[in-house]
Amino acid sequence: MASNAYWANVLTGGGAGALDAIDGAALADLDTAFVVALAGNFVYSLDDDSAAAEMSPNVISPDANAGTKRWVLVNVVNQQFNNLLKNGSFEDSALPVANTPSGWTLEGTPTVAVETSNIAVGYGTRSAKITGTGAANEGLNQTITGLKASTKYSIRWYSMVTAGDTARLLTTGATTNADTDVTATSMTQSVATFVTDASGTDVVLKVVAKVATDIAYFDNIIVAEGNIAPSYVPHPNDQHLKAIDYQDSAPANLDYGLLRMECGITSKAAPAAVVDSVTVTFGTAFSKILCVEATVTNTNANDGVSRINVSGYSMATNSIILRYETIDGGNLNGDADPVMVSWIAIGI
Repeated sequence: MASNAYWANVLTGGGAGALDAIDGAALADLDTAFVVALAGNFVYSLDDDSAAAEMSPNVISPDANAGTKRWVLVNVVNQQFNNLLKNGSFEDSALPVANTPSGWTLEGTPTVAVETSNIAVGYGTRSAKITGTGAANEGLNQTITGLKASTKYSIRWYSMVTAGDTARLLTTGATTNADTDVTATSMTQSVATFVTDASGTDVVLKVVAKVATDIAYFDNIIVAEGNIAPSYVPHPNDQHLKAIDYQDSAPANLDYGLLRMECGITSKAAPAAVVDSVTVTFGTAFSKILCVEATVTNTNANDGVSRINVSGYSMATNSIILRYETIDGGNLNGDADPVMVSWIAIGI
């Protein structure tokens, strides 16, 4: 059967020219749709047995006679999909200043924690848990810079609350600001927009527990230029680095960022004379080791010149074994411990 091509000038809404206004009864598998909209040019292919939940712009369901037919996004042209928000998925779980996730600033005096249970599916293993401590609208904020003048920006994010509470995402500093409440008790996707002023002034994005003592969770927040924000992608500078020191013979479990991980490992307190090793167990499963680079600094004159390498790994136990040894006959177990510093990159 020959496929047909359709044209539209808006994605959803059901009105004239909308992609979802095309009657599903007339559509066949592998039909193509071209949407020329303010946000960019979109190319879709019709999947007649998809049955996926609608999630614009990635999946669009016809308003009439949809059945299992869905428009599936194939390509987008002419929209900048860089995420302008740093650490929007809270994968960088370091809380260096007053329990504030990297890239964010406290709004009020909330209790902030990195959550690993209530998370959005699709990217990462963490979310931000915000608990109000007595005042309304406490949480986190981040200033978004480098904005264009008089331009619309879109926000897409996931959030949830404990029963009876309210999560709120809002912006300040724009001509038209975003302000959305969420009361869902499971991770729910939301979208909002803001429009900058004539000078492109910085805009502050806030994620808060709306009412005093409310508990709210946020994850996978993306801010992108245009009418539509895509599914979550990290900020270009997000590295999700971890810096962790281990000592003695039993290091604790180690989580890692999706993109890169850095860890420093201090050797056992009483290493063997010539050869010894340490096992590092990661808190999340990995599929491959991308690279391992390591150096050993011997801090005592009696210690030998050393080298380090990966002597084994187990995906079943999410662990690798780092082996270090002297190469000139010296001892590792001098008066001071040798220090191993290792840079490890692993892939999910």
